[in-house]
Amino acid sequence: VNNYIAYNLTGTPMDMMLMGTAYQDKYRNLDAYSKKTMMAKLFWDITDNQELRLGYTANRSDDVLYPSTPMDALYDDSDIFNVEYIAKDLGTYSKELNIQFYQSEVDHPMSNLYRKSATVIANEKTHALTSKMQGAKLTNSFDVDNHMITTGLDYSKRNWDGRFILNGNPALWKSIADVDTKNVALFIKDKITMDKFVLDLGLRYDDTEITSKNTMQSNNDYNELNGYILGTYNANETTKYFAGFGKSSRVPDARELYLRMPTMTGIIEVGNPNLDNTVNYEFDIGAEKKYENATIKAKAFYSMLDDFIAYNSTGTIDGYNLENVDATIYGFELSGTYVATESLYFDYGMSYQRGKKDNELEGQEGLGKDMPEIPPFKFNGAVNYD
Repeated sequence: VNNYIAYNLTGTPMDMMLMGTAYQDKYRNLDAYSKKTMMAKLFWDITDNQELRLGYTANRSDDVLYPSTPMDALYDDSDIFNVEYIAKDLGTYSKELNIQFYQSEVDHPMSNLYRKSATVIANEKTHALTSKMQGAKLTNSFDVDNHMITTGLDYSKRNWDGRFILNGNPALWKSIADVDTKNVALFIKDKITMDKFVLDLGLRYDDTEITSKNTMQSNNDYNELNGYILGTYNANETTKYFAGFGKSSRVPDARELYLRMPTMTGIIEVGNPNLDNTVNYEFDIGAEKKYENATIKAKAFYSMLDDFIAYNSTGTIDGYNLENVDATIYGFELSGTYVATESLYFDYGMSYQRGKKDNELEGQEGLGKDMPEIPPFKFNGAVNYD
């Protein structure tokens, strides 16, 4: 590719780096991965209006290869637990009560063991990463006149921990220093039905605290009030129109705040502890039409992102590789189904979207403002036979 611009983490010439990341001859024919999955679920109807749901999923993956990056996953193991209690018709102000507890754990070491760079013992390295998330959610819904109201409380705690193992020995410093992200949220939703018009409203307040066991890294706190309003007009039994506006947000994760990486010249701070949370303001409008044997749905959207978290390979923002930048994303999508026979039907969908940063990243002047990882056009089609 002419004039291709590549980011070189090691600081060595690109051709030398590519030689180092190539697979050793004895590993060139490895399978891309092997994976074993076990899933178990139990639904128990305790009474006519009470239900208990239990779930467990285990994934065991070995030798997950990532040819486009310098490392592969030696294994990727995860365990997911879920407990959910549902009670219905408990009273006037409890049409449905739902209590959920969940936990997930992931062990995911990345290594250059299969690459040519590891033939020199001093260059062999493994990035051992573990993640654990625990959470609980309480929701209660009830009806008042033409309102269907849902209220709830949401709690989660996620831990990320990581350390490099260099030449078989753990590094003295951590890549992600046992970081906890705790979130508590309150939310309320209301669905108001007024003849042919339906109005959906929602509010959610999030309080998030992120702490690192590395005393040299700052702790981060984020608070945000989000919400949405969506109106749907059912013109008739086959046609409806909808439009809505909403605000949502996400906090930076432990990798984006605190990740540290080794290079030939020392440790670099990839994560940026000064990042703000990303806030999205979005407007949607669309229509849906049903025919005797087909449906079609069209939607357009316009999204304004405040403090989008962008990767900057030049690392010129206070010495970090991540920074906040405002941006805009807009586009439209078209989807639908067509039923050919009682047993054969078709699905289709297409979308077009574009994204632009408000300003070019520092050190990347002249390279454009396009948002990363946004394919302008996507299309999919499916044939289903039952």
